[in-house]
Amino acid sequence: MKDVKGSLAVITGGASGIGYGLASAFGKAGARPMLLDIEAKALDAAVAKLVATGIDAAGAVVDVTDRQAMRQVAGEIEAAHGPIHMLCNNAGVGTADPLQIARGDDWDWVLSVNLMGVINGLLAFLPAMTRHGEPGHIVNTASVAGLFPMRDIGIYNTSKFAVIGLTETLRDDLAGTTIGVSALCPGYVNTNINQSRRNRQAAFGASRPPQISADAMRAIDRALKTRGLAPEAVGEMVLDGMRRDLFYIVTDPTFWLPVRRRFERMAHDIAALHGGLPASE
Repeated sequence: MKDVKGSLAVITGGASGIGYGLASAFGKAGARPMLLDIEAKALDAAVAKLVATGIDAAGAVVDVTDRQAMRQVAGEIEAAHGPIHMLCNNAGVGTADPLQIARGDDWDWVLSVNLMGVINGLLAFLPAMTRHGEPGHIVNTASVAGLFPMRDIGIYNTSKFAVIGLTETLRDDLAGTTIGVSALCPGYVNTNINQSRRNRQAAFGASRPPQISADAMRAIDRALKTRGLAPEAVGEMVLDGMRRDLFYIVTDPTFWLPVRRRFERMAHDIAALHGGLPASE
């Protein structure tokens, strides 16, 4: 999509952080952002802030882990606002624990939001996007943590590696259609993902205290605040990437270095096992 003016953009996790940054960037470019979020008060405030700047924004409360609710809200949005052109499956949560002490409900929570939330978004919105045949774009929020492993965040890594694989396949499946696909891979961004436990559902152990220490939480907060990009800057990067049909939208080029080391290790081990690598075609 080179011109987003007038298009309808659905953004999950849209009330704060990267989701709000996407809504702001799209809205300034003339799109109509539709924010979906689990937090009603934050959603109302975000929509009001966008509308106050002249952006044609709206919102709906929904939990991305609820497949039926996602399908229902998709139908309601299309009936009220017309065809959906952009879908940003952005809602995400994080937890930090070594895998040897990770709990089952931590796995269930993170995978239900970060992975199944993307899948539920596709199930709810993609069929109508393919039917109307107009130009469109899907952005799935992964992470640089989906491109190379990071110690102590194995559950988060797992969810984001899965989103990368899903999104790479989705791009192939939609090749030749009017719908482009991108994987957003943020590095440090100044968001409140470190407080994502505030929205942890009862079904996923909301009442259980986190295992990570208060000192570790504060250290993560400092990194996000001091090294993190503004969410609005990420939104502008995504808009630029969409217009140029880029697949990997990585917010910090320095993360190429650990990505390259990962593939160098892979090449080394393949060569060691098979006595070399195939010649390049």
